[in-house]
Amino acid sequence: MIAHDQFLEHAVFSSNTYGTSRKAVQDIKDSGKICIMDVELQGVKQIKELARKSREEGGGGEGFEARYLLVRPPSLEVLESRLRARKTENEDAIQKRLEAARREWDVGSDPSNFECIVVNDDLDTAYRDLHRFIFGATREK
Repeated sequence: MIAHDQFLEHAVFSSNTYGTSRKAVQDIKDSGKICIMDVELQGVKQIKELARKSREEGGGGEGFEARYLLVRPPSLEVLESRLRARKTENEDAIQKRLEAARREWDVGSDPSNFECIVVNDDLDTAYRDLHRFIFGATREK
């Protein structure tokens, strides 16, 4: 699929290759729904480049628009604790994830890279921040 340009973005993360299918996103768009993609930083850069090219072509290309939200833990220490508590990965995989997180922490902290940063600490607060980003207002409970 990569060789045939069938992904909007693709990345290798923790020794696995991930990608977002152009067709899947188009199908969601065609159904009138909002497509929310969960991509890692390599993918964000690719999508931003795709959006830039689309704008330069005057809305041509794929007519691609995107908004950027980062969901992250309150700290790298909390991330490590959560990864270990899952007990789903071996030590090598945990270290790879932590290494990637350390590299990306500063990029994620730069407000020019994301429109909104949601800190995954308190569920109610994180939900409210996410809802506000997507819909523009908080929902009363």
